[in-house]
Amino acid sequence: MRPIAYSMTGGEVLLEMDNRKFLWYNLEKKSLKHAKIGGGLNSFESFVNFGTLVPLYGRGNEKDSKKGA
Repeated sequence: MRPIAYSMTGGEVLLEMDNRKFLWYNLEKKSLKHAKIGGGLNSFESFVNFGTLVPLYGRGNEKDSKKGA
């Protein structure tokens, strides 16, 4: 079982279990409920992607950093 995302309200966490089902975990009540997802899939694979808005080369891009050197 692994966490996938928080709910829009932040009160629940979406969990993936055995590549077969999603569950909502209620943080306040400490309870689980099944999340229904249509489509008739027997199994699935989920991915979590983390991005960044922070430039890799300080304030500007790589070209700007080389100009200052």
